[in-house]
Amino acid sequence: MKTAENKQKVFEELSLYDPFMFAKVLNDPEKCRGLFERVIGEPVKSVTGVQSRYDGTTEAVLAFQAESETDQYSVCVRHIKHGNVGAAGAHAMAMAESLCRGKKVQPQIVGIVITPFDPFGKMRGKYTLSYYDREADCGLSGGPRQIILSTVGRGEDKSLQNFLDYMAGRALVYHDDYIVSLMNAVKAVRANPFWAAEYHDLARLRDTALRDGRVEMLKSALKNDAKAEYIKNFLGATDEELEMATAEQPGDCERPKAKRLFNLHNTNKPVYAVAYGENLQDAVKRTCDEINLHKRGESTVPDEWDGEEFNIDTHHGVLIFD
Repeated sequence: MKTAENKQKVFEELSLYDPFMFAKVLNDPEKCRGLFERVIGEPVKSVTGVQSRYDGTTEAVLAFQAESETDQYSVCVRHIKHGNVGAAGAHAMAMAESLCRGKKVQPQIVGIVITPFDPFGKMRGKYTLSYYDREADCGLSGGPRQIILSTVGRGEDKSLQNFLDYMAGRALVYHDDYIVSLMNAVKAVRANPFWAAEYHDLARLRDTALRDGRVEMLKSALKNDAKAEYIKNFLGATDEELEMATAEQPGDCERPKAKRLFNLHNTNKPVYAVAYGENLQDAVKRTCDEINLHKRGESTVPDEWDGEEFNIDTHHGVLIFD
């Protein structure tokens, strides 16, 4: 079991390769401008409308508008640690296109996927894909572009290769100003206690969701008379998870329905909730899980919440939010 000290050590060792770190560091117009210049191989005048998101598992998404001397761009970057590159690229293209709907001047659509493997096996650092008809042996240029950056490949451009080397944790040939700015930003994120807490909360939620998923699969397998030890090893489940699955076998596996209602409030910000629970702590946990897992608001933890049971005798049976 990881101690708080070990968890902090893990956070302090995060690199730009980690999607959480990538989303934090690149959530800055200048950092996006430096990256996009290296991708398209020409100067970029400005970057606006930066949005970054970390999905809590293995992916970061970055979106922004860019302008060079000759063109305007709508850009989406997806940094994935594993998964389907084609699907990631299609999603990036769709998101980049959605950003420019309603604009009088339609910018160029660019979808970028950064991946730690080479999907084509050519050992190139950059692949640029465009629409092509195999049967007619013809294609279109100047249209939407899908670009794949492989951190294991080699880029033709020196500055882009430097970025790929830094992402992959390889020794750098030289430290240009952009790479230095990324290094400083990574240090700043590591030193931020609020982002450390956010990272650990997301990791806890991810681990809980994965554990619950394994337990449910164990339950289903055991119902079908599968050998418990075989299924446990196949899923990589722990003895504790196997016990959780078997503790409710046979019989009703549903969680007892909570009958009590609680009026809750966040002690740090004006956020209120009404939740069922077996007790106050259970109602708070349900509320935090709903907010964090389903992105119903800013990430939160149980220590931020307080409240009381609500019934006909509480405030005359009336709740007023003002």
